[in-house]
Parts: sequence; structure tokens; C-alpha cells
Amino acid sequence: MQIIHPINDFLYTIFPDVTKGDTTRLLKTIEDYFTIRTSIPKVRIEDDSVIIDVDTTHIKSNDTDYRRVVSLCDKMKYSQARPILEKLISSNPTNSEYHRVMGQVLSEQGNQVTSNTSPDRFTSLGS
Repeated sequence: MQIIHPINDFLYTIFPDVTKGDTTRLLKTIEDYFTIRTSIPKVRIEDDSVIIDVDTTHIKSNDTDYRRVVSLCDKMKYSQARPILEKLISSNPTNSEYHRVMGQVLSEQGNQVTSNTSPDRFTSLGS
């Protein structure tokens, strides 16, 4: 998906923390705004417009895979859901929902030790 917006007063109304003329801050602010999970858009300025390219294919693919995981879990097919979840987590390591569902899958499979090791891995980040 591509979004093209003229650089005008309205754009600075949408992003009021950006000072007119600060193109570096404008690009970074727009990039942050349109980032979805780990899908970071490409943002550039051409002529008097900002152009935002968002990879919706990646996002749609993840949503389809996630819905499949949920469906498999509803049918108690955890061994089939797990590899799909592993792929989702690998490509989206910051998505807490994927980790939560993985914890449930591991728990349902009787793997309490593995499902309880994930929080320990992050303990040092808060220190």
C-alpha cells in the first residue's frame, strides 16, 4: 500500500510534534506512526509530498497464519499450531500475543518447564 500526502499545514496538524522544515523528524515520526509490529514502512520525500510504502502483504500473511493457529488450537491440534507459531514469533519477536498463545500451546502439550522459561529470559532486560 502506498500513501502520498502533500507536505502542507494539514500534515503538521496531524503530526503536531514536528516543526515545519524538520524533514528528518517528519520522516521518523511518520515511520513510527505507520509501523505495525515489525513491519516498518519506507518513508521518503519527493517534490512537495511525503510517500509512505507499507508492506501489507507481510501483515496479511501474519494475520492469516495467526487465524490458522487459533483455529488449530480450538480443535486441540497443538502440534500443528506450534510450528506456525514458531514462524510467527521468529518474524515478529515483539508480538506478545504470539508468545502468549505459544505458552498456552506448550502448557496444553504438558511442557510447563519450556513455557515457564520464556519470562526468565527477559528478567535481565528490566534490570
